[in-house]
Amino acid sequence: MKRYAEKIYSMFTGSIKAKLGTVYSLLVALIAVFIFSYFPAQQEAQAIHAMIDKARSISQITAINISSALYFEDIPTIQEAFQSVRQNRDLVYAIVCDTTGEIVAAYNLPRATSFRNSQLNHLSLQNNLYQTVTPILINDEEIGKLYMGFSLLELKAQVNKSRRVIAMMTLLLFVTGIMIVVGISMFLSRPLTRMMETVNRISIGDLSQRALVTSRDEIGTLAKMFNQMVDHLESSQTELKKVNQQLGNYTKELQLEIEERKRIEKKLRLSDEILSNVGNIVLVSNPAGEIVYASPSIQRLLGYSVEEVLGDGWLNLTRRNQLDREEEKQYLASAAKGEIQPAAEPYERMIYDKYGNKHWILWQDTRGPNNMLIGIGSIVDDWKKAELRQLELLKELENVNRELKDFAYVVSHDLKAPLRAIGSLANWLKTDYADRLDEEGLELINLLDSR
Repeated sequence: MKRYAEKIYSMFTGSIKAKLGTVYSLLVALIAVFIFSYFPAQQEAQAIHAMIDKARSISQITAINISSALYFEDIPTIQEAFQSVRQNRDLVYAIVCDTTGEIVAAYNLPRATSFRNSQLNHLSLQNNLYQTVTPILINDEEIGKLYMGFSLLELKAQVNKSRRVIAMMTLLLFVTGIMIVVGISMFLSRPLTRMMETVNRISIGDLSQRALVTSRDEIGTLAKMFNQMVDHLESSQTELKKVNQQLGNYTKELQLEIEERKRIEKKLRLSDEILSNVGNIVLVSNPAGEIVYASPSIQRLLGYSVEEVLGDGWLNLTRRNQLDREEEKQYLASAAKGEIQPAAEPYERMIYDKYGNKHWILWQDTRGPNNMLIGIGSIVDDWKKAELRQLELLKELENVNRELKDFAYVVSHDLKAPLRAIGSLANWLKTDYADRLDEEGLELINLLDSR
């Protein structure tokens, strides 16, 4: 032990060559340890941060894309969204659950056995996974959760590859430095000092610094190789910055899209508020004859909630006859698909509200986008009652006219009998007493006979 201590002491108290050799060896070792410990860790931290930003962006945009499909229980649309997300090679699993925790759709479910116990945006280095839990919202109301897991294996492989490259370069630098130490002389102490200063600046993050190459000897070669290594590290840092900038731009675009969708949802909520206060009912049906949209005003006017009338609910609730329901659904489907033209003129339909009361609705239909049929209805109960009352009055008037005709016939018949008797008497007077009547009397008899 004492002998080893004396050797170490002699290194620092011996010749300048020994001192320089010892110091330079320690310096190269320090540089190697710093490069091997700092840059790989820095690259791994940046890569993980970029991976987290990417995973969060994918989870948020996927949750927005499937929100409507989950609300309408459109499983195929959710699966199509999963097919699009699966293009990302790092995706391990994706699961959609409703508010009860029941799985609605899933991709690679066997790899997600512990997804329910995962924390929000949890990084599991042990399982090589980054797990996210994103709420699925409709009108700021949570209707489910999206669980996604992203593999860290490729990220770790890239980091390990970079670590190996840096280790090999560091080892090469260290071995080269030891070999060059043999030919170092005293006048090389100044370049070594400058190199040390450069290393110190680089250690605080200033990768623009380079070792000054003033000769072609070993020190110059070492400085040149060191600069090459720093160039490689700087290029790696630049590439990482570019990737981070691209991810940042992509994140900004996604954020803009999210904000645009929020503005659209706000406009839709405003439209619903407006439609809930108008006195009309708006229904939209698809090519299957199912109701896919109902204005909120339907609850105020007929007592039904919007959810109750969606699908076949409208026909089942307002039509009591099965044949009427089938005919109405056939009309809605054919008009939506363009097989027949919607009714050109407004038409009336009698329906029942939630409380069993009859209502007359005047409908006006028109085709909408994407093979949809839009119907706008106004309740015309008062107008219908007035129409029915008018029909009743017309019927009563017809009855009165018929009775008047019968009465006139009877009166006419009763008057004709005495007139015929008077006519016969006038004719008899004119025949038997013509010679006894003067001219004025005959004129009166003729006048009576003509009447």
